[in-house]
Parts: sequence; C-alpha cells; structure tokens
Amino acid sequence: MNKGLGDTLEKIFKITGIKSLVKAIAGDDCGCDKRKKKLNKIVPYSYYKVLISEDQLSIMRQIVDQVDNGKNKVSKELHTAAIMLHNELFNTGKKVTKCGSCFTDTIKHFKKILK
Repeated sequence: MNKGLGDTLEKIFKITGIKSLVKAIAGDDCGCDKRKKKLNKIVPYSYYKVLISEDQLSIMRQIVDQVDNGKNKVSKELHTAAIMLHNELFNTGKKVTKCGSCFTDTIKHFKKILK
C-alpha cells in the first residue's frame, strides 16, 4: 500500500527503468530511500482527510456501515450516494452502474480514508 507520494514515485521510477539507471550510476546508496521517506512524510495519502468535511465523513461512515452490516443488496439510493460522494471528493467521473466490483472499489477507498 502506498503511504504517500514517495511510494508512488518509486513505483513509477521502477516501471520506467529510471530507478535501475540511477542505481547503476550512483550505486545502491543513491539516497532514493531517504527521499522517498521524506516525500511520504511531506505528502502522505492521509492528507486529504483534512479536506473532507465532518458531514462528508459521516455520510461515508454510514455508507460503509450499511455495506458492512451484511446487506448483500445495496439500495440504488445508497449506491448513488456513494458514487456521488466519491466523485465530489476525488473529482472522478464514476457513473452509477450495476458493476459490483466498481462499487466495491469505491467502498474500499472509503474504508482506507476512514482508517
């Protein structure tokens, strides 16, 4: 799980080959780990919690609680509320669909935030 910007950049640099190139030039102690930790501290992925209002957190908790309370079928209203809240908070263009995995991903994201 990504703790912050440093982890994300490390993944990008690994995928693009930049990390290997830097290690080849600078050696194993290139300072990458130190920079990663510093970036994770400066821009942690929990930072957006301060940007979410108490009302939005309350709605998020209600949605997650209702899903977790063993209700296999989620009402269309709850599904719509979850997607609208996700779009509002994270500027995503999710649409209300019958796709269960899409809804599950939204709930997983909410749970991460509520931790």
